[in-house]
Amino acid sequence: MSASVAPRSLQEYEFLNKIYIVTMRKRRRTKKAWGLRNESDEDEEDDSPGVSRWRNEISFYCSVSLKTVSDLMKEFRGCLDSGITDIKLRIHSCGGDAYAGLAAHDFLIGVQRGSHAVRLTTVAEGCCASAATFLLIAGERREVNVNAMVLIHQLRVGNYGYQKFSEQVEDLNANAKMMEMLKKLYTSKTGIPAKKLDELLSNEIWMNADECRKFSVATT
Repeated sequence: MSASVAPRSLQEYEFLNKIYIVTMRKRRRTKKAWGLRNESDEDEEDDSPGVSRWRNEISFYCSVSLKTVSDLMKEFRGCLDSGITDIKLRIHSCGGDAYAGLAAHDFLIGVQRGSHAVRLTTVAEGCCASAATFLLIAGERREVNVNAMVLIHQLRVGNYGYQKFSEQVEDLNANAKMMEMLKKLYTSKTGIPAKKLDELLSNEIWMNADECRKFSVATT
């Protein structure tokens, strides 16, 4: 997929990414049906690579979900079982489940503070947005690649079916608590001023590497 400018919003990024994935899958099915596949097509299989590990580097190239976070934890435990405590986590993700992302954040903080004393470097590669930023800011050392973009935004929720007014109020209160928790998390882990944080959350402003270093989203 090619693009001349950065996506204007997370929804646009997700939409374009889905179009790319569907297009590549159709292309593979067509080539398979006509017997045109060859070894050079192997690279196309990774339209959603998931979580993988090579030595002390773990790649999180997927959406944030219960499954992918569980896979991430398994790869970390594999490192620890092998005596590896200096770990680099490479992140390319447009986000996903906020609760799964928070669970991943707490897990990453825990392995750094626990008996294993993991030295964790997190790296934003390509796109690191929404719930994926919870993983990024969990690292003691944080990097944002020169061609990467980072996006934080307000909590996004959907209502399914009809609700009573009291249920809507309960949901609103729960979402307000979640937003306060997210603000505290970003404030404690970065150097983003409160006013700037509100602007980033409300307007979905993509940050480049220089901006991430300016606001201590990246430490180096």
